[in-house]
Amino acid sequence: FGLRDYKGGRPPRPKSNTAPVIDTTPFNPGLWRVTVSKLKLEQSRFFLDDPDTKADGPGLFDETHMDVTGIDLDVRDAVIKGDTLTADLRLLRGRERCGLEIKKMKAKVKVSPNIAECKELLLQTGNSTLTNYYAMRYERFPDFTDYITKVIMVGNLEQSEVGMQDIVYFAPDLARFKNISVRVSGKGRGTVDKLKVTDLALNDGLTQVKGDLYMNGLPEIESTFIDFQKGEVRTNGAAAFLYVPELRKQTAVDLGSLSNVVVTGRFTGFISDFVTYGTLQSNLGNAKADLHLKFPAKALPSYSGSLATDNMDVGRLFKLGFMGKVSLDASVKGHGFDAATASVDVDGTVKAIELNGYNYHNLKVDGNLQAKKFDGQLSARDPNLVMDFDGKIDFT
Repeated sequence: FGLRDYKGGRPPRPKSNTAPVIDTTPFNPGLWRVTVSKLKLEQSRFFLDDPDTKADGPGLFDETHMDVTGIDLDVRDAVIKGDTLTADLRLLRGRERCGLEIKKMKAKVKVSPNIAECKELLLQTGNSTLTNYYAMRYERFPDFTDYITKVIMVGNLEQSEVGMQDIVYFAPDLARFKNISVRVSGKGRGTVDKLKVTDLALNDGLTQVKGDLYMNGLPEIESTFIDFQKGEVRTNGAAAFLYVPELRKQTAVDLGSLSNVVVTGRFTGFISDFVTYGTLQSNLGNAKADLHLKFPAKALPSYSGSLATDNMDVGRLFKLGFMGKVSLDASVKGHGFDAATASVDVDGTVKAIELNGYNYHNLKVDGNLQAKKFDGQLSARDPNLVMDFDGKIDFT
C-alpha cells in the first residue's frame, strides 16, 4: 500500500485572512462496531512519497519519503468502536529505507484521533530493546508531519537498551555517538524538542547516571538547553573519551588517572556553556564546586565560581611536577587547563598545598597563576614559613 503526495497544479488563489478550515468530522460517525479476530500479513510494503522533493541521503529518516518493506503483521482481537481502534499486536516487523529495522514489536494497542498507545510493549530493533509503555498524544493526525514539536511522547521504560545508531537515523548530529549503547529506565513526557524525564537511570558500561533531566532544543544537540537535577554520576576519567574523543589529543589533563569518580549535584546550560554545582569524590581526592564553564570551539576553555578541594592531587591530574595535593576554599576565575597557557585568578584560603616536596599550610592567596608563575598577594602561617608577600613567584 502506498501514497504519492503530488504538489497540486491549481493556480494560486488570492490570499485570505481567514484561517484554513480543518475537517473535524469524526471517524466512523455511524458508530459501526467492527471486530477482526485474526489478521496476518506477510512480506508486505508501505510507502509514502513526495515525488516533488528529493529524499534525504541513505541512513537518514525522511518522513516525506518513507518506504517500509518486509512487513510481517499478526494482529488478534482488533476492534473498531466509534473513533477508536484497539488490538492485541502479536507481531510487527519490517525495515525502513533509512536502515532502521523493527525485528519484533508486540503490544496492547490503542489508536484514536488523539492518542496512539502501546501497553505491555516489547520493541526490538537492530540496535535497541524497549519495554513497558509508550504513547504519542496529539491534537489531530496531521501533527505527525511536525513530529519534533507537536507530538507529545509519554514513556515508561524499564530494563531497556537504546543503541544510539537508532537515534542517529532521526538526529544525524549525534552520529559521533553511533557506536554507543545505553541501558535506560525512567519516566518521560514531552515533545522531542522539549522533553522531561524523571527517575532517569543510564548505564553505558563505563558511566552510570541517575537523576531528573529536562532538554529543550533537540535534535540540535549543540544548541540544546539541559537541566539535570538530583544528579548522581559514577564514572572514570577514561569515559570522557567515549563522548569527546578529541580529549585524547590534549596533554594537559591526565584523565586516565581518575579511576573512580562519583559526582552528585546539578548541571544547567549547554554542552559548551554550563553551570554545575555539586560534590566530587575520587581516587585523587574530593572537591565541591559551583562553577560556570565555557568550552568555545576556537578558544581556550574558561571557568569562574567557587571551588573547595580536600587533599585533591592537582599535580597528578594536571601533570604539574612541582605540585602535589591541594586543600583549598577559594573563588577562581580563569581560562585554560594547560600549565603553559592557563591563567587563573585565585582568591581564598589554601589549607594545605604540596610544592616542590614540602606541604605548606595556612596560606591566604589573592593573585594570578599563569605560565607557572604567581603574581599577587600571599600570607603564610606555616610552621616553617611565616610571611606576608606581595610580588611574583616563579615555579619553573
